[in-house]
Amino acid sequence: MSKPAQSPPPSHSPPRENKNKPPRDQFHHFIPRFILRRYQVGPVLSKAERNKAYRRTGVDPEYVLYYDVEKQTLDTRPIGKIFGTQNMYRDARNSFNVNHLEEKLGQLEKRAAKIIRGIHESIPWGKFTLTRPDLEALRKFLFLMHYRRRTMWVSLFDMNLPGNEEGRDRLEEYGKAKGLHTPADIWLHFLQYFLETPHEQINRDGVAWMKDNKKLTSMSETEMINYLGGRNFEAILYQMQAQAYFPGVWEAAEGEEFVLTPSAFGMTEGFHVEAREMFMHRLFILSPRLAIVLRNSALRPEYCTPELRKKVASVLADYPLEFSEPTYANGRNGIPWDRNASPGELAQQLQEYRLSEQAQKDTFTFKIFKLTSEQTLNLNKAVLLCTAPTGGVTFLNKSFMVRTLRYYLRNVMDFEDMKKRPSYEALLSQLLYPPKPSGPS
Repeated sequence: MSKPAQSPPPSHSPPRENKNKPPRDQFHHFIPRFILRRYQVGPVLSKAERNKAYRRTGVDPEYVLYYDVEKQTLDTRPIGKIFGTQNMYRDARNSFNVNHLEEKLGQLEKRAAKIIRGIHESIPWGKFTLTRPDLEALRKFLFLMHYRRRTMWVSLFDMNLPGNEEGRDRLEEYGKAKGLHTPADIWLHFLQYFLETPHEQINRDGVAWMKDNKKLTSMSETEMINYLGGRNFEAILYQMQAQAYFPGVWEAAEGEEFVLTPSAFGMTEGFHVEAREMFMHRLFILSPRLAIVLRNSALRPEYCTPELRKKVASVLADYPLEFSEPTYANGRNGIPWDRNASPGELAQQLQEYRLSEQAQKDTFTFKIFKLTSEQTLNLNKAVLLCTAPTGGVTFLNKSFMVRTLRYYLRNVMDFEDMKKRPSYEALLSQLLYPPKPSGPS
């Protein structure tokens, strides 16, 4: 008896992988290539020029300076081989296309790259303006850059990690209900939700839970997942970044530049001494010139009392940053709402407005704040201090890196960084006294 014909996949599904041929391994970046290209050694090539050079030589034509902290080696490496890992987004559960998450992420990255390019082009004017849809796309991109860091799935979803014991049973129940068997499976499931769910729907889901569960606003990410056991945790995690942090942009001082490390695109900085998981900043280095920072709203002048400021441990808390200036499509200076409503009801009213057709025409103007030389070096110090002993450091100008290293070694005590300090001393020596090329014997 012949088998019934198998129904074809729905038209919106990605093409099915060839089952007779295993999927090709892919190197997935956790810092996008368009960011790495701004640190490129030599001229930046167009896509057509890159493809032409690769076809001619078979070698990736894009290189950056790269210092291996663990091996203490400085060389140039192709950007296609750094700041990433093999098959990070591969979803073996999807029989049609194991790389569907990488492809969706690539679409979001393409839009974010255009927005970030526009921000760089606005440097001479010291400010830039984004529409609400572009601001939401940028916020979603930054959230995913923080979320997709290699350590995130371990810290949030590993049921055997100390600190996650209380939520273990709930996570196991959640995993069984979704057919998820490992922390990596849950991580990929959440990533798919973020990529496939529109920004406004995520916020709608998050606002509904925040309204009904007021104590969530004071919880850390780990405490929330223990409390919720995974129910709508994805939306709440996203909503927390959208509501608890406001974005801004810093420019490096003249004659200085920002350094790039694996942790510098989504790293957390600063905390409340009585709630150490209440982070003050999330930092995203965009280029040697610019960095986007998400600052905790508790540091806004109208909220940050002297008493609160004393309880904040952060080297960046006093750096200049302001809330964006909104221009509403209705011409009013603000959004109408019921001032007698509860915080949860206000959040819901605000979300309803953001979903309206009129709100999509709103614009937001951001100042670009240029840091002093001291502030730039101090920010680089925070980045280097956060770098893992097995990580790497990328920079554009060797003389700028020398100043950063000297500042770091003067201002970081031995006991603060016993593992990496010898490696940074070795890098400084290599930059000041580069080895002479060996000649013919």
